[in-house]
Amino acid sequence: MLLHALPIFKNPDVAALAWAMGSAPLVKENCGELPIIDEEWCDHQLALHLDWLKKLDENPDDLKTFLMNEDSTLLGKRFESLLAYWFMRSPHFELISRNIRFDQSGATGEADFLIRELVDGELIHLEAACKYYIGKPYSPNRNAWVGPNGFDSLQLKIEKLRRQINVFRTPVGKNYLHEHHLETPGRAVLMKGYFFHPLGELSMPVAPSDANRHYSAGWYVTRNELSVFDGDPAQWLVLPKHRWMCPFHFSDHDVSILNGREMITTVLQEMNLHQKAVLVIQVTREGELLHETSRGFIIK
Repeated sequence: MLLHALPIFKNPDVAALAWAMGSAPLVKENCGELPIIDEEWCDHQLALHLDWLKKLDENPDDLKTFLMNEDSTLLGKRFESLLAYWFMRSPHFELISRNIRFDQSGATGEADFLIRELVDGELIHLEAACKYYIGKPYSPNRNAWVGPNGFDSLQLKIEKLRRQINVFRTPVGKNYLHEHHLETPGRAVLMKGYFFHPLGELSMPVAPSDANRHYSAGWYVTRNELSVFDGDPAQWLVLPKHRWMCPFHFSDHDVSILNGREMITTVLQEMNLHQKAVLVIQVTREGELLHETSRGFIIK
């Protein structure tokens, strides 16, 4: 369990894009018999696009405008928007189509992306997922890892992806390929995210079965356990959802660093207002930069 090392970028959107590309996958290759993209591929893509990302970091207006036009407020949709920008603008890919929906004779299917790798011309059907899962204490059962607000589970997501990744093997999918003069694509699942362990389990965490060795990790407590942070010095940030996607390594210009009591008050206000889990991070300061050292969910 490691926080996968990534380059530091000045712009948060570029940093999120780099995380979407280069962070470690959440689960192992062939988890649930899925064609999961592996860590080596992600490392290669990050290295291949590093100069492109650095140039984008110097002038990120195009990315910022693209994301604003996408209206991608949900975490999963924002992840898909970042990938769409990557495949559209990268010199190494061509985006053939995205968000494909099929309706024919009562049968419905959907596909996230059809992309073509320009180096070899291969057409790929790619399903994308960005998921944050809270684990029950010491349980490797994938059904025991659920979303922070109690919906979805790792097992349910794997089962859904298994259906989606085969859509171009169905009659309606084959018909779509024929109508658009496309060959049968290869299949790939890009699954990123975080697993969150109970705070007291961090010394000996138990991951869900088939978790990738270097999965991104955090901790969680319930709102009734918040008092454990009451005496903490100023080291906390409460992150808005658009900042959840990558480790925080940014300036302190537009954030408020909270002590433990202030963090607890802010979290409770947010939970009472929105009735949803809240994500917080611990930071250390290096000059004008704040560096994330841990992240955690506060759940009901």
